[in-house]
Amino acid sequence: MNLKTFLTTWRGTRLENQYQRWAIAGLVFSNIVVGLAAFGRGETVVVIPPDLAGKIAISRSDGDRDYQQAWAFFLAQLLGNVTPGNADVVKKAVEPLLAPAIYRETVRVLTEQVESIKRDRVSLRFEPREIKFEQATGKAFVEGFSVVSGAAGKEERNPRTYEFMIKVRNYRPVIEHIDNYVGPARTMTELERLERAEEGKQRVEQKRLEAIGTLSTHDKTEEAKP
Repeated sequence: MNLKTFLTTWRGTRLENQYQRWAIAGLVFSNIVVGLAAFGRGETVVVIPPDLAGKIAISRSDGDRDYQQAWAFFLAQLLGNVTPGNADVVKKAVEPLLAPAIYRETVRVLTEQVESIKRDRVSLRFEPREIKFEQATGKAFVEGFSVVSGAAGKEERNPRTYEFMIKVRNYRPVIEHIDNYVGPARTMTELERLERAEEGKQRVEQKRLEAIGTLSTHDKTEEAKP
């Protein structure tokens, strides 16, 4: 039967309408699914931060690698360059970015450090050298050199790393982890190396103690001989 002729019949018209209804229902359903997925994902915003020349993307609850590295660099510069004159300003700038889980303890530490800097008239200067990002842990590391200047003008220079975990909530950065320490970035690889080194030291110490115990037992045995 010719399809064109069949569609001009009443039966063909009914069949065509039935197919169209199913097609429209399928399109409506797919639009609902796409709408729900888009609503749940949230809008993606592309911005150009002051510390980067290129664009970075963030959504309502996530930021890309470049976004986290840019904020880590900014925070390391902010926390690493402190004087008695700007210590309070630095503290106030960091407080709104802290996650509730670490807010109280971090503010306590910052308050103690600010008071110490103002009391001892100490100035901190940070010279960043490298920014790293560890995908497995979501940590951003800023390595460099910290220079501490006392009231007498004497400077002390040490390698230092600032470590952050920065998330996004409602398009705003939130610091969920913050730390700084002397030495290189404590990535998973570096932590494993430090753990192996510590285990090696413990084994050496254990052997030393065992050797001392053996010598002590031997001496006592010699003394007990007639």
